Amino acid sequence: MTVQAAPDPEIQLPGGGIDKGETPTRALHREVMEETGWRITNLRRLGAFRRFVWMPDYEIWGEKLCHIYKAQPVRKQSEPLEPDHTAIWIDKRDSARLAGNAGDTAFLRMLYGISSPPYSIRTADTSSSKLSVFPQSINISNRPSRSSVPDFS
Repeated sequence: MTVQAAPDPEIQLPGGGIDKGETPTRALHREVMEETGWRITNLRRLGAFRRFVWMPDYEIWGEKLCHIYKAQPVRKQSEPLEPDHTAIWIDKRDSARLAGNAGDTAFLRMLYGISSPPYSIRTADTSSSKLSVFPQSINISNRPSRSSVPDFS
């Protein structure tokens, strides 16, 4: 996971926009490298969700369609290249509680079998569900982290 310090501090899954002419999986590899400094492999698409966010570069609210993948870290290539991002390791049991947006939380709960969420999500394996979520506030100063590669199984 990453801590994005600006515009507001948030713990989130790494990711970002797809550049013109770029495939979603190529964008994922690029964004993970930029935000964490790590190379990844064994991608598996889990699903998608929509998120409305403030886009300070454009001074507008925008809708993001977030595609969620599970991946394995291969090796650290560098420190994060993206300003205001820090790569962190969080135990999978804590990941859903610490994620700073409701969509990441929902997918982490599903992936790790963390109690039934109070909402449903659309995954790559289902045809329809309703996403009805409530964002949580976070305080990143109290977040646990560790320096070793976590168990993603």
